[in-house]
Amino acid sequence: MPLIRSRLLPLLLTSSSSLSSRLTPTSTLRLRLFTSMADAIESGKRIAAYQAVDEYILPSHKAVGIGSGSTVVYAVERILQRPELRHIVFIPTSFQSKILIVDGGLKLGTIEQCVHGS
Repeated sequence: MPLIRSRLLPLLLTSSSSLSSRLTPTSTLRLRLFTSMADAIESGKRIAAYQAVDEYILPSHKAVGIGSGSTVVYAVERILQRPELRHIVFIPTSFQSKILIVDGGLKLGTIEQCVHGS
């Protein structure tokens, strides 16, 4: 479930003076439209990340930098689906990407290792 939906829907549907009981047909339609737009955006991010990994990360690479932001989750997801990329050392540019690398069981490296060749 996309992050936006996972944060909004519990707030809308669970409280005792629930907002969902006060939703009008128009506001319900707006919520559905917002949700489907958020799904479309997340789907586009996934497609872009998968294509970037497939086109630009090659098994011959020794090290690859992993950036940050909302799309990087999908890039790491795609890397994990490609076992021929598991030997690559991944260098995070943020705490978020470091967590994704470690949680995915990928090889974590530092920029110093690559610059000095160690």
